[in-house]
Amino acid sequence: MIEWLENQVQVLTFLWQNPGVLFIALLFLIPLYWVQGKLLRRALTTSQRARFGGVVQPAAEAKRIHDIGIGVQTILVLKPVKSGLLGIVLAMGCFGALAAFMGFVVLQDVAGQTSENYFAFAVGIGFVLLGVWTLFGLLTRIELDDYQIVHKRFGRRRRKFSTTEFAGVEKLGKTLGAGVILTFEDGRKLKLPASFAGYTEALKFLWTAHPAIAGHALLAEATARQYRRTMKT
Repeated sequence: MIEWLENQVQVLTFLWQNPGVLFIALLFLIPLYWVQGKLLRRALTTSQRARFGGVVQPAAEAKRIHDIGIGVQTILVLKPVKSGLLGIVLAMGCFGALAAFMGFVVLQDVAGQTSENYFAFAVGIGFVLLGVWTLFGLLTRIELDDYQIVHKRFGRRRRKFSTTEFAGVEKLGKTLGAGVILTFEDGRKLKLPASFAGYTEALKFLWTAHPAIAGHALLAEATARQYRRTMKT
């Protein structure tokens, strides 16, 4: 620690004695600091949109033939807010390139390989798979009508819940306003995150299904107002 402080003092002393070098350093550091601040603010905004973007974005609407086979009904379609999608794709490209380079170039020579090489290859593959899993998650859909909720996920069997069989509602996670978990009489649960476009609409739509939903709907409206103020600053 003392050695580190001594090095910092030596650097500051050198800059103070050489104002030309100090001026050049400031020309480089000030724009860098501004860019870092801008990137940090953008990252925070993206994070906010990813977690609470659904409170202000409306749900999509679709037409579906009624379950009894007679007539057409309008349904609400909730889907994840695609915030940070470009970053996910770019990260997949970078780590995919890393995995390809390690797999097709470095690891081709079996002799003399190190654990670091295999670890780098595994990291590249792992991040690509994580990115694919995230993109598949964006295909999730929650459809609501007057009688039921349909949960659709990529590659998995759809789940159906009756709106007349609500057993309770609880908050999703530790953050207030981040979403709800709907529980049903048969013991099943459905997560409804605030990151799904149409989240506030869905709670208002289900308002009469269970008394506890009303409180979460009011909280969603308050979160939406706060979210809009945050996005403007």
